[in-house]
Amino acid sequence: MQPRTYYGIPSGQIKKVRFLQSQGIEVYKGRINESGQEKGVDVKIAVDIVHLTYEKQFDTALIISQDRDFEPAIRLSKRIAESQNRRIEFESHYIIGQGKSSDRGIPGTIWKPIDKTTFDSCCDANDYRN
Repeated sequence: MQPRTYYGIPSGQIKKVRFLQSQGIEVYKGRINESGQEKGVDVKIAVDIVHLTYEKQFDTALIISQDRDFEPAIRLSKRIAESQNRRIEFESHYIIGQGKSSDRGIPGTIWKPIDKTTFDSCCDANDYRN
């Protein structure tokens, strides 16, 4: 299955989306509201989790989040996979330390904490606005 990434698109990030797509990554472009909040991305992730489970498109899903709103989609996906006589795994990867308030992953997943230094070293430092 083709890798996917999901995020709201702030102004100036269209070049980054094009770059990711050129690397073979499917990008879901949510939106940013007036107060700077990402909208629609979590719902799309949850729907894709269930749909891709039904279509037998993965055995392990890595979710870079601690958002507990994904728990119902994960539970449903595990039931779907069980009815298909297969097992799927979910991993919840999330940043710990340096002011982060929670050290818990998403319920129903294998928790994989990432220290902030490691996370920051993986971030794309390119400025795609130019």
